[in-house]
Amino acid sequence: MNFIKMNSELRKYYWFEINAHRLILMPIILFAYFLLIFVIKHSFRGSLLTIRDTIMVIYFILVMIWGGKQASESVVSEVNDHTWDSVRMTPITPLEMVIGKLFGPTLFCWYGGLFCIIAYIISILFFSKTLLHFKFLGVMALNGMMCHAVIISMTLIDIQKHASADKIGHSTYSILGILFSAWISIQGATALKKTRYMVEWYGTHVSYMDMVLLSVIFFTIWALIGLYRNMRVQLQLNNGPWIWIIFLLTLSIYLSGFLFIVKPNQNVSGVVLGSLYTGFLICLLLTYVMIFCESKNSIDFRLMVQKINKKQWKALGNSLPIWLLSFLMSCFFLLIILMSSILSQQGGVRLNVAYFHSVVPLWLLLSLFCFLIRDIGIILFFNFKNRKSGKADITSFVYLLILYILIPSILFAAKWEAALYLFLPLIDTSMLLSMVGIMIQLALVYILLIDVWNKITVNHP
Repeated sequence: MNFIKMNSELRKYYWFEINAHRLILMPIILFAYFLLIFVIKHSFRGSLLTIRDTIMVIYFILVMIWGGKQASESVVSEVNDHTWDSVRMTPITPLEMVIGKLFGPTLFCWYGGLFCIIAYIISILFFSKTLLHFKFLGVMALNGMMCHAVIISMTLIDIQKHASADKIGHSTYSILGILFSAWISIQGATALKKTRYMVEWYGTHVSYMDMVLLSVIFFTIWALIGLYRNMRVQLQLNNGPWIWIIFLLTLSIYLSGFLFIVKPNQNVSGVVLGSLYTGFLICLLLTYVMIFCESKNSIDFRLMVQKINKKQWKALGNSLPIWLLSFLMSCFFLLIILMSSILSQQGGVRLNVAYFHSVVPLWLLLSLFCFLIRDIGIILFFNFKNRKSGKADITSFVYLLILYILIPSILFAAKWEAALYLFLPLIDTSMLLSMVGIMIQLALVYILLIDVWNKITVNHP
C-alpha cells in the first residue's frame, strides 16, 4: 500500500479501479463458478480437475483480454482527452510511469487473476505432474505482463508517430497484443500435453515446457525494457542505440538455435555464420516492421543531416530511429557474411537448417538487401511527398503489395516466369538478371526520392 502511495500513477488508478463493491463482487463470481462445478460433478477430485483445466481460460479473459484493453485505453484516453502532456510534465520518472501504466489500469484485472492463480495452485496439488503445471503457471503469469507491456509500447510508438493528431486509435494494438499472448498460451497448453516432446536448440534437447518458459522469460524481459525505452521517449529523454543493437544480437542468437542444426562434428564457425545469417534476416524483417510503425518526418532527417555535417556522432546515435538502426545492423551482418565467404573462397553460405539444407548464393543476400533499399526509398518518397496527408504509409504499403504480389501473379498467370526476377528475389535466377533488374528499380526510385528531398530542402532550408 505504501508503494501505491509513492507512485502517483498507481495511486490514481487505485482510486479509479478499486472499491469495496468490486473487491467483493470478483471473488463472489469466481466462487459461484467453482460451486457450479462442484454441483455438476458430484466429485471432489473431478471438480478440481475441471477447475484445473478451465481456470486458466478465465485468467486469460480477465488478464489478457480485459487487461489488454485496459492497458491500451490507459494511454489512448489521456491523449484523446488532451491530458497526456500534463502527465508528461510532472516530475514522475520513466520507471514510475512504466509501473503505473503497466499495473495501474490493469489492477482489478490482476486482482481477479490472482484468485484464478490461487485456485489453479490448489487444484494442481491434488494431481500428478505438479512441477509441470507450476511451469505453465509461470508461463501464463509472465505472458500477462508481456501482453500489457507490448500493447502499451505499440500504443506509445503510435502516439509518437502521430504526435500532431487529435485522436489516437487503440483497437488494433490491443488485438495484436492479445493474439500474440493467445499464441503463447496455446504453446504452453500444448506443452502440458506433449510432456515427452523435446525441442532441439543448438544441438541440446530441451523439454517443450522448459523451452516455452525460457522463451517467455526472454521476451518478457525485452518487452519491459522496450516499454521503459518508449516511456523515456515520451518524457523527452534520449535512449541511445546500444540497447536495440543488443536486442537484435540476442534475438539472432536465440532464433538461430532453432533454425540451424548443430552436428557433433560441426565447428564453431558454422554456428556463428548461422547466427549472422539469422541476424541479417531478422534485421531485414524488423526494418520493414518499424519503418511502418515509426515517424518519417522530413524535419527529423534534416536534423540528422545537420548532426552528420557537424560531426555530432553521439547526438546522431541518440536520434536514429529504430528502423534505421535495424537497417544499419543488416548492413553489418551482410558485410561480415560477405567477408567470411570471401576469406573462405566460397560462393555462397551453406545452411543446415531444420527444413532446408542448401547453399544460399551470396548474390541472393545482396538481392534481398537491394530490394530492402528499394522499398525504403518507396516508403520515404511517399512520406516526403505526402507528408501532410497522413496516409503515406498506406499508399506505400499498397504499392509494395502491387510490386510483390499483384504484378508477379499476373506474370505467373501469363507464363512469363522469366520476368519474375524483376519483382522478386528468386534463388533459381541468375545473378546477372537478378541484380540488373533491382539496380534499375533502385536508380528510378532514388532519382524520384532525391528530387522530392531537394524540393523539401529548397522550400524549407
